[in-house]
Amino acid sequence: MGDREKLEQAVSEGVKNLAETSSSIMKYRVFVMTFITEVFRFGSKKINMEEVFEKQQDIYGHAMQMESPEELKNWILEIAGRMQDMVLNERDDTVKSFVEQAVEYVHEHYGEQNLSVETVCRNLGVSNAYFSTLFKKETGKPLSIS
Repeated sequence: MGDREKLEQAVSEGVKNLAETSSSIMKYRVFVMTFITEVFRFGSKKINMEEVFEKQQDIYGHAMQMESPEELKNWILEIAGRMQDMVLNERDDTVKSFVEQAVEYVHEHYGEQNLSVETVCRNLGVSNAYFSTLFKKETGKPLSIS
């Protein structure tokens, strides 16, 4: 997912197209059911979906009760925004975890002659270039072990 403006634009266009092309309540319901199903399919692998939907018991029923395309758009934006925040937080936590693991590894192996960026990265299971990028992003400093 991109930034909020792109998210809002995509949702607005999707709901507008739905409102303009859906001549029946059945098409609307199929759209909403498909949307919710795809959101769950995407999100259930990465985030807590109960938090996304705030423990709503009947998500389909809730979505079907919306009375206007604007109300649907706002609900979708709220759900998608929550998911976006959760995914970004998960990525930030992953970056921090890699850096913390690297620092811990260096502390544990500081006296060893073969300690190098390569050994740290090998231990983490990532490439030197990838980890160097993560390290600089998190700490603001280039990765170097002397």
